[in-house]
Amino acid sequence: MTIGRVVGQIEKEGMLTLEHCFYRKLPYGFGGVIKSKVEASWAILGVAFDVDEDILFDEQYISVQGFEEWLRVSGLSLSLIDTPLVYSVEYRRPEPITLYEGDDFMLSVGFGHTMPSMTDVKHAEINASAYLKISAREPQKPGFFTNIVTMLREFVSFAVDTTVSVTEVWAINKAITEPIGEGKTKSAKMDLYYRSKNHLGNTPKIDHFRMLYRYLDLQGNSQKIFASWFELYDVILPVLHLYFSTRAGSHTFLEGRFLSLAQAVETLHRRTSSETAMAAADFGALKDLLIKAAPDAHKEWIGQKLAFANEISLANRLKRILEPFKDRFGSDADRKRLVRLIVDTRNYLTHYDPKSEHKSADGMQLYVLCEKMEALLQLHFLKTLSFSDEQIEAVCVGPQALKEKLNLRLT
Repeated sequence: MTIGRVVGQIEKEGMLTLEHCFYRKLPYGFGGVIKSKVEASWAILGVAFDVDEDILFDEQYISVQGFEEWLRVSGLSLSLIDTPLVYSVEYRRPEPITLYEGDDFMLSVGFGHTMPSMTDVKHAEINASAYLKISAREPQKPGFFTNIVTMLREFVSFAVDTTVSVTEVWAINKAITEPIGEGKTKSAKMDLYYRSKNHLGNTPKIDHFRMLYRYLDLQGNSQKIFASWFELYDVILPVLHLYFSTRAGSHTFLEGRFLSLAQAVETLHRRTSSETAMAAADFGALKDLLIKAAPDAHKEWIGQKLAFANEISLANRLKRILEPFKDRFGSDADRKRLVRLIVDTRNYLTHYDPKSEHKSADGMQLYVLCEKMEALLQLHFLKTLSFSDEQIEAVCVGPQALKEKLNLRLT
């Protein structure tokens, strides 16, 4: 049973808005205290919105696991003035960094810090932090921001080469203020809580040397790269889901990881290429001719079999998708063997035909195929993100994990 919006006040946190509420347990009872259980899709701490008031934000801020390690801009510095007697720790808050400016919103990096306690004579600590700020051109509903947050979380996941979660979200509406004394006001901070996709229970291990690329690799080109990511996100979304399913440890067995990667490579080419086996008009004429010539009892069956007959094969899709990066996957013979082994293994693991089992990879060979397909996807994502050839070369030869995948060889 739907309730809608619930507003109130709680201790310490202040005003509260619960959005899209519904009963989990209805308040039935006879005498005594009657209890009910209500669940909300959203919780907004700090502001109580009226029943019919639109919830709108001007800005939203997010903290993402791994983002600060990827950014590596903190404002902290350590100076050894007179070793071993005098050390100096200095913090200068960095200026905000603009990453992207679009028609609907601007994306930037903001910085914050906590001050050390002056009462502790043995301990002083400055915690520097960095967060992503989404500034809408006009006030927007929460859904506008959550879509962008999802894209940013997956951008960071791709960059640091592991699945990460959003850990904190807050927003402001410039028209909603709170007093700060002496007749002054500031925008009221609203802490947001809602269900997010792929939220991790454990904190991932972020290794700076295992990242696919870092903020340093984007400098001077971040506008174009983020614009490409936002523009093409919906096109490659199914590919990203398949790719991230292998990064999040969703597959207990190597065979499952292989099938997801093979499907991702195939889907990537299908989503970014209109190539077919025959020209559409020629295939349409041939299809009509074959259906017309078939006995009436088999026309429907023939039509079903021909529905996808103009699709190019997985082998051809692999060849096309390897072409821009062929020099990174060995000799012509190496690439032919790689394509054949991926196709044969995909066919066997899809149908489990005993006659083709001997053609399928297993063990270390299967692992190498997974790493090669993952590297191929990563290279294409980089190209899709408008990384230049020089930037891709820097990623391939740097200390990151991509180089290790490219250097693997089939036995």
